[in-house]
Amino acid sequence: ARSAEPALALAAAQTRAPTLTCLDLGSCLALDDDAVSAVVAACGATLKRLGLRDCRKLTDACFSSLAASRALEDVDVGGNFNMTIRGAERFLEQRGALKRTRDDDDDPKAALSGLSVAGLGCDDAFLAAASARAPGLTVLGCGYGRFSSSAFRAAVAGLARLVDVRVQWTATFDDAALAALGEACGGVRCVDAL
Repeated sequence: ARSAEPALALAAAQTRAPTLTCLDLGSCLALDDDAVSAVVAACGATLKRLGLRDCRKLTDACFSSLAASRALEDVDVGGNFNMTIRGAERFLEQRGALKRTRDDDDDPKAALSGLSVAGLGCDDAFLAAASARAPGLTVLGCGYGRFSSSAFRAAVAGLARLVDVRVQWTATFDDAALAALGEACGGVRCVDAL
């Protein structure tokens, strides 16, 4: 298992001259909420994509750090069994009612374009929140979901920019859900519906 120390050293270097835009710390089993907080504090002005898949020490507390990042556009927290779908839902709330573009004077945070919560038990309430609070999503990972087909169909109606959808191992992703995705999201390029 990789330790958190290299990520913390990288964060320390970024405090002097932040340039990092993409960081994948997936499967860093020693990475905890405090280490993510340090990375986001150091790199939050430039970090656009953060991969935290299968970092098993992370909890819902991590979402507060992620929500504070000004530049963050794409987050993958899939496979973190100590995180919950309610925590992900609060993350969307903390980011603001509707994420605006950088040129919006009221909220200079970047719009959230990608979110993967695979394995966190994505349900109807989360899909509704994602549709309402992050309508600009282009990537949605909600594999191993517990949502209904009707909730998925309703959500994609508000997520017309989706191009990459990952719903693997979700028994309720049926033909009607796939048809709704095709109708609402004409630019979809990738669907993982194993």
